[in-house]
Amino acid sequence: MSAASDDTSTGDGPAVRHDPAAEDLDLLTVLEARARILEELQASRQLVRQLAADSGRAAELAAAQARLARLAETIERLDHPTVRPPDLSPRGHRDG
Repeated sequence: MSAASDDTSTGDGPAVRHDPAAEDLDLLTVLEARARILEELQASRQLVRQLAADSGRAAELAAAQARLARLAETIERLDHPTVRPPDLSPRGHRDG
């Protein structure tokens, strides 16, 4: 197969070539993901407050509260990961 096999033609224009290096640009860092989740957490808290004020929306309130709990758990996991990278600083090493 040639390199042209990575091309995708839409039929409407020129072929689009797949760039594996571009995939890296789509990845979020942990800090970026945490920031987005915090935004969702704040929005969910607001929604829960609004739904709690309306007694006729109990089912929606329960769903919003469940989502809020899952978002809070996600933030907790991000803040306290079970696997941490090793400490490579020289302060813990002894010579000889």
